[in-house]
Amino acid sequence: MRSKVKTLQYNLINGHAVLFSSGEVEVPDANDPLGQLDGQDGPIPTLKGYFLNFLEPVNNITIVQGQTAILQCKVAGNPTPTVRWLKNDAPVVQEPRRVIIRKTEYGSRLRIQDLDTTDTGYYQCVATNGVKTITATGVLFVRLGPTHSPNHNFH
Repeated sequence: MRSKVKTLQYNLINGHAVLFSSGEVEVPDANDPLGQLDGQDGPIPTLKGYFLNFLEPVNNITIVQGQTAILQCKVAGNPTPTVRWLKNDAPVVQEPRRVIIRKTEYGSRLRIQDLDTTDTGYYQCVATNGVKTITATGVLFVRLGPTHSPNHNFH
């Protein structure tokens, strides 16, 4: 028999509990001596020892047009997770020498150079390890900088 257990994960950020992920996990019946779930093709190992969580939230950034933004997705998991990035719910498209995604020791880094106001948006880190999928969202806001046009000299 399977039971669904609601999971909530909180991290402490600047003295405040922040909800990072929630979901449901199926767990085996406590009376099952094998501690396994019965699947169509035989027993499936339980989730014991498996985990996936964020080590820190995705950062929110406000930055001036033309600068470089770096968004970090720091996760830990067993099995080791894979990470992908979304912008406004669509996959981030890498551009040579401008939009670069790199795998890091603790997840992934998204670097956007020569920022334009069109880069403003909700950037979502999606981490999955085959057992669980979690998401975290950061906001990148690109603002116009001061203009230094010679046509704006007033005496």
